[in-house]
Amino acid sequence: MERRILIAKNIKRMNTEKWIIGFILSMCFILFGGISVVTAMESMQLGYRILDRNTSEGIEVDGTPEIMNLKLHDRDNNEFEISRIKYLQSSDAIYNIDKIEAKECLQTKWIYLRKGQKVFFKMYAYDTTNESTKNRKLQTGIIDYSKHIKYVENNEEIAYIFKIPKNGKYRCYVYNCSDFKTQLLGEIEILND
Repeated sequence: MERRILIAKNIKRMNTEKWIIGFILSMCFILFGGISVVTAMESMQLGYRILDRNTSEGIEVDGTPEIMNLKLHDRDNNEFEISRIKYLQSSDAIYNIDKIEAKECLQTKWIYLRKGQKVFFKMYAYDTTNESTKNRKLQTGIIDYSKHIKYVENNEEIAYIFKIPKNGKYRCYVYNCSDFKTQLLGEIEILND
């Protein structure tokens, strides 16, 4: 009888220990399973975003973006008559730039670009004051890490593609050369051909 009572107590103790171990293992399984599912979902969303970016087509005219016949200028230093610089987000596409003050320069942060990549600028400046269009001057371009600048200028609209000559860090910028504030619509987009 004593032996049976001792065995019953041991079995009861073992069942409690097994139950606790089973509970802990179940919680670990649920926790790691949840983490795995969340990680898999995030990875799939990232994959879909990359796939969408690399396979989606933008609005094109005759198979190529609409480009104006503008003269490309080079300059070896960053001497603007700038009153202030505003930094835009660094990303593959920057849309709906809003207003730009007189002598203000909007720049992206440094972006690493590979040789052969293209940067597409599409800018349209209009103004709510009564200044004439010929007094307006808009400049867009790219600056490399050694402050060498390639840019185009126009008084109202710019649509231009800059081809990246070598791997490195670049900034894209829009500069209002005018003496008055201008409303600005446009986009800067990195084309991955």
